[in-house]
Amino acid sequence: MSPMILIVIVAVLLLLAGGFFIFRRLRRDSIGELPLPPDYTPIDYTSLPQDDPQQGPSPRAKVLIGAGVLLIVGSLVALFVLLGGESDAGHEAEPTPRPSYTLDLQTAELSRGDSGLQIDLTAKTTLPAGSTVEAQLLEGDRPFSLWNEEDGKTTVEGGNLLWTIPVADGYPTGTRDVTYTVVLQAEVEGEVISDTQELEILSSAEVAFFEGPQPTPTTAPPTPTSGPTATPAPLPTSEPLEPTQAPAPATVVARTAATIYASPYGPSGVRGPLKAGDEVLIVAKLWSGEWYLIVAPATTGWVEGSALPLDGVNVPVAGGAGNRAAVFNGGNIRQTPVDGKVLGQLHAGQTVTLLARNADSTWFRVEAPEATGWVSAALLTIDPAVIPTIPVQ
Repeated sequence: MSPMILIVIVAVLLLLAGGFFIFRRLRRDSIGELPLPPDYTPIDYTSLPQDDPQQGPSPRAKVLIGAGVLLIVGSLVALFVLLGGESDAGHEAEPTPRPSYTLDLQTAELSRGDSGLQIDLTAKTTLPAGSTVEAQLLEGDRPFSLWNEEDGKTTVEGGNLLWTIPVADGYPTGTRDVTYTVVLQAEVEGEVISDTQELEILSSAEVAFFEGPQPTPTTAPPTPTSGPTATPAPLPTSEPLEPTQAPAPATVVARTAATIYASPYGPSGVRGPLKAGDEVLIVAKLWSGEWYLIVAPATTGWVEGSALPLDGVNVPVAGGAGNRAAVFNGGNIRQTPVDGKVLGQLHAGQTVTLLARNADSTWFRVEAPEATGWVSAALLTIDPAVIPTIPVQ
């Protein structure tokens, strides 16, 4: 009930009680007066002077009226102060609401890229920009060190977190029939926000994860067989033709220091440094020819071509104008986003055609060499200006 309504009700009750008490007191005083004597003669008061004072309530009645008024006023004031004090106290006790932060880890996949095993994570978060998020892997309920400590941290830049963690050299092998869980955790204003997701080990990574790094098979040249050989017919004399070299990844030594980025558009997303003298594998070059996708000792990403010796280098071209994008990391092509059936694989340096995207642009439907399906945006290098032109599906 509202305090004002309660005050009005109490005031009315006090007024009725005080009025009733005063009325009874006055009535009792009038009854107590002596009866008129038998020889009483009425007096014509109209003949009296007009300045005679009129008789008012008795002194006792006046005292009672004053006491009643004071009682009512005092009760109202006390009630108002009491209710007002309680309302203020209750208002002051309400704590200031704190913002609620969330961290939703949606996918966690162990895949095999051109540079080795890697963890691909996608998450949604309301953490403030600049917050540090740490990743940890559990084997059952025990910590399992699969990546370097510095690679297991990233900084929040928006509501969508797309994160690739390279597996460290000399990593421990996994155990089959054991559950591996990725834990994301952040601390903001003294509050710990975390989420977990079971690690999905893709078929391309199973052997390397459970049995350790596999040596690259080498094919011995065929042994020539003895026997008569036909004499080739002489070719017409002409100018010698230079052999055409098919595009392929190339290993070079960086000639200057540079910064490796997650995307050449901007550029954006610093992944680490490239040092002069580092031996790197050039996987592909952006269709514009100014940026190259490399595998460096520290990380994988895009670097400006001016830092690399490019004489004689003929690597595949990735991406293209319009709705064509470069593949940044290898991964699954799925029938539906997140956990759909695996239809095929992407490989770093490939070019795909963007056909559609989901509402928050974390998954894209692409046409790739192996299959047409949905892939995580973390696997692609896309021009941000192109994303709004891709239809939402």
